[in-house]
Amino acid sequence: MTLPALEDPRRLHYLDAMSLSAWTARYRLPNAAPTPTSEWQTQAAPVPQAPAQRLHALLDEPAPSRTTPSKPKPDQDRPVSLQEFRRRISPAQEKHREESQEAPVEAEKRVAKFEPLRFTLQLGALEGRWLVVMAQDDPPSSLSMRFLQQLLFAASIPATLPALQTFRWPLMDGLPVEEPLEEAREGLEAFLAGRRREGWNIERLLIFGESPSLAQVLTLDDGEQESGSSLLALPAWQVSSLETLMQSADAKRALWSMLGEWRRQWRISANGNSSDA
Repeated sequence: MTLPALEDPRRLHYLDAMSLSAWTARYRLPNAAPTPTSEWQTQAAPVPQAPAQRLHALLDEPAPSRTTPSKPKPDQDRPVSLQEFRRRISPAQEKHREESQEAPVEAEKRVAKFEPLRFTLQLGALEGRWLVVMAQDDPPSSLSMRFLQQLLFAASIPATLPALQTFRWPLMDGLPVEEPLEEAREGLEAFLAGRRREGWNIERLLIFGESPSLAQVLTLDDGEQESGSSLLALPAWQVSSLETLMQSADAKRALWSMLGEWRRQWRISANGNSSDA
């Protein structure tokens, strides 16, 4: 079936709707039939509005007009004010809209209400094998380090005192905190991972002093013979701080019974077997 040809006015309207330029013949080709002509009214260009009129339209206020009022539009085309929009939507939709707007604020409050764990450690490794942990803010004094050297000598551990490094958590203040304990554990593990790349091969922990935050981070468990760190999966000894050991006779007596085990474990580690040296 052959579709009838579009009349020129309709064809030009189609082309105009598709943003295509309309082309008409200006010359008649030889032996060509004459082009049928018809009359149609072209759509008048809209009269530009003044800035004041556009502003009133945006504010949803009637603006004075000197032109003839046009035919009123249907209700669905009329601008809707904020109050009318809220009256049209259901209470459930309004509640969902308010919750979606408040969700980011509430999430920020939940993040901001957590405080990070705060602790400072002095860390060093005896020949890269035993991790010395001192739960204190400042590096130990020279007198405390000499006392530690005497303890190692009494336990027959011929190791040079390690160079201590300070580890503070959090690394930076002001950062958002979601899981204080897990973030502190990950920070300490990352620090020790960096030391392993420098040659540390930690086999056990030697902890001087106590700290509630440190106990949580390392997850220290008491066993029958010795304690251990579940976080690092390593055995551990925890004794009083060096300052307390120097001043307290009771602390010295409690430590004296452990020196023999220190000596035995050090020799086992040095020989690479489990037999008593």
